[in-house]
Amino acid sequence: MPLRQLLFSFNGEGISDYRFLIKVLDRLIPDIAYKLGKDVDILPIASSSNPKGMGFTEKMNAIYEESKGVHAILVHMDADSATEKQVLQNKWTPFIESFSGDMTWIPIIPVKNLESWMLCDVAAIAEILYIEESDARNIMNGRQPENISDGKTLIEEMKELADMDIAADYLHDLLAQSISIQRLDTLDSFRTFRDRMTTAITNLLQ
Repeated sequence: MPLRQLLFSFNGEGISDYRFLIKVLDRLIPDIAYKLGKDVDILPIASSSNPKGMGFTEKMNAIYEESKGVHAILVHMDADSATEKQVLQNKWTPFIESFSGDMTWIPIIPVKNLESWMLCDVAAIAEILYIEESDARNIMNGRQPENISDGKTLIEEMKELADMDIAADYLHDLLAQSISIQRLDTLDSFRTFRDRMTTAITNLLQ
């Protein structure tokens, strides 16, 4: 019998991953299911623990052991380079090839990092900070988000233009709720993730 509910678990590298990505995923996943024509309830995404002092494969296996009842585990890893090739080769593929359990795994690999995804919608950042969009774009200096390795620094520079002191975590919360999914879809690495997510949902609901 086809599933009528889906439960996803999320694992990130740092606090900002949980604050930003889970809210984006809460918006994206139901949209994917709807476009697939699937009548399914998407349950609130669960946050996995983030065990320290482990190699990547050991960490993923520990997360799997605590994720019983979950249909799929989403794992965020920054590419830290111009493509996802290196992180797939060094981390993801060795783990998947060694994994013997029953679980759907979905990697989330922003190029070059999560801040690159945040910077795809400068208008949303400017609106949150009450600054001029043109000033925020000047800080970007014409660079495309996936070509930026110092995204965290650029966001801090935009915050310095604001007349208010806003914590990074709070900014991530607000941006996750307002960032344009259409703008995210202009990024190759986000579209790659959307394709993986679409394939996973399709397979889970067969």
